Amino acid sequence: MLGWFRRKWAVREPQLLDFGPISEFHAAARGEGEERFIAALALLLREHRNVERAYLARVRYGAGQPLDMALCLVGEESDELYAVLRKLFHAMFEQGQHLDIVFVSPDEEARLRELAPPVHQRA
Repeated sequence: MLGWFRRKWAVREPQLLDFGPISEFHAAARGEGEERFIAALALLLREHRNVERAYLARVRYGAGQPLDMALCLVGEESDELYAVLRKLFHAMFEQGQHLDIVFVSPDEEARLRELAPPVHQRA
């Protein structure tokens, strides 16, 4: 399984990269764009029942690395899900913006929960 792999999207084609575990989580800014993305994400994730919870956060993968915006997911990975999330993100945000899509471990999720509640939780 791809448990420790992270997918990063920008203008170029998606890349599957192995950054290892996330060293830091930070609360994400919640502006108008993020709120619209979260609302659209909620609708999309209703159709993909393999995602139990989702968090929007800024993450750092190691010392000296920049903070990146990430959609942190708890559940079962799927190439189909990555593809629809990529389409959603690119439909809503300008070129040059990027979003990491990360399936997090239970330990990473515990650290995320300290920052904020999930932006999506399966009923």
